Amino acid sequence: MLISGEYGPFDRALEIGVFGLILYEVWIGIKSRWADRKRKKHLGQIRVVLSQALGRGDQLRQNAPDVQMEADYPWSWLKGVDLWSEKTANLISEYSTDAASAFTLIKQSNLFINSVELPNSVGRVFRVESGIRESYQRLVMQLSNLAEIMQKMEVYF
Repeated sequence: MLISGEYGPFDRALEIGVFGLILYEVWIGIKSRWADRKRKKHLGQIRVVLSQALGRGDQLRQNAPDVQMEADYPWSWLKGVDLWSEKTANLISEYSTDAASAFTLIKQSNLFINSVELPNSVGRVFRVESGIRESYQRLVMQLSNLAEIMQKMEVYF
């Protein structure tokens, strides 16, 4: 008895329409929550992978060679930095080309490193020279870029 005093076909259609609208809203809410959960799970998996890459890069940074103390030129360390950089860029590009570009970007900075104090070595300060300096600077910049990517994961992935 909504419109004409009698319950007719128009009233039935109106009820069905309202019921359909309610069902639609409930379905969209459920679907949205499923998508959010799936996205959070996916971002969590990416975060684990990036954290592992960040850890490997940090190990390289902490083990930077002191050419004045070592008899041989540290080719293995330089190769390790290049390999880490390449593998990490490829890994990131599997998930996002924007993130891969941000990772490889070497920003214009005042980062000109001549001496480095490694945090895990008590008082160990040494000069970073020649080809090691460029590799070390790139490593430090890419580690910084990777940390920024991890802080803004929702933007990149």
